[in-house]
Amino acid sequence: MKNFPAFIRWFWLLQKRLLRDKSFWLMLVLIPVLVLSMQIIAKEESGIVHITLAMENPSDTLAQKICGDLMNSRGVLRFTEATPEEAEELVKSGGCDATWIFPEDTAEAVRNFAGRKFTNAAVVTVIQREENVITRLAREKLYGALYTHCSYALYDGYLTKEVPEAVNLSDADRKAIYENIFQEEDLFRFVYTDGTAPEEDDSYLLTPIRGFLAVLMAVGALAASMLYSRDRENGAFVWLPSRKQSPYAVLYTGTAVLDIGVLVLFALVLSGMAVSFARECVLMFLYILCCSGFAMFVRLLTGSNVVLGSCIPLFAIIMTVVCPVFFHLQSAGWIGALFPPYAYILSAYNDRYILQMLVYAAVMYGLYFILHRILKRI
Repeated sequence: MKNFPAFIRWFWLLQKRLLRDKSFWLMLVLIPVLVLSMQIIAKEESGIVHITLAMENPSDTLAQKICGDLMNSRGVLRFTEATPEEAEELVKSGGCDATWIFPEDTAEAVRNFAGRKFTNAAVVTVIQREENVITRLAREKLYGALYTHCSYALYDGYLTKEVPEAVNLSDADRKAIYENIFQEEDLFRFVYTDGTAPEEDDSYLLTPIRGFLAVLMAVGALAASMLYSRDRENGAFVWLPSRKQSPYAVLYTGTAVLDIGVLVLFALVLSGMAVSFARECVLMFLYILCCSGFAMFVRLLTGSNVVLGSCIPLFAIIMTVVCPVFFHLQSAGWIGALFPPYAYILSAYNDRYILQMLVYAAVMYGLYFILHRILKRI
């Protein structure tokens, strides 16, 4: 060990000290437990809204196709199938949020709608317990499923009424012309600001993993600073000169946060939520600096482990709310920017927040050393 530079010797000794601490191991174990739990939950049947699909005529070809497409779709809507009577009972009993009932002849209902032949029979009957934002958004999925079939019915009606030459065209020819003109391509293309597109098979339940891990890592950094304070109060560093106390605190906290960061990095990669390994490494390095600086500054600001320990749950709740773990609250952006996870979560697809992390780390370390000097003189 004598042949190694002093920094590496200190780092190795701190690693051994930290890995003998049971509470530190508990922090490390929480990371894979969190990721595995969310992956297990994501594989289960889940959804923000539960829609039951029902067909008055189970042999109706068009209704079967639409229901099949909806059942195979992924997202925040959960679809199940039942008979019309069972579906109505499920809505009444609270077993589902709404039911969509397809008529006896869905194709005929669509043609009547396109030809403005309004009858008492609806294309789809929607029964729901209440009207709210979620059920309204859910119906957009139904409109999307019906769009192709309604558009063809409108096209077919237009040919029949407005294009005399189309009288001799067979149904197969009309369908071929329609498919040639209206290619089945995506109407929208979703990309992030860096030009990459989201994975289509990502479960919406897995999307908060980065945010949860970021908050957990920030909390772990605060806990690591508590470990340093505990060791210092127990006289573990009494042999250190006073001028080395502050740099040693940086190394101690940074070593603990580095261990947590490595686990978080691999958790992101293994969960499939990493953008690219090289980019994740850069972001994690900066985030380790941000979390370490934040934790050390808060430790000096609170003054004792008792106060810091009581503040950690509050910090965790605030960071989960104001940082974009689930969604980005624009009105609370300036509050979220006070905490490390804010810029880290957003930097995955936006380079602007990488610079923000650099500035944040510099500010936190600057405030820490300034406050440390002030407290030494008091």
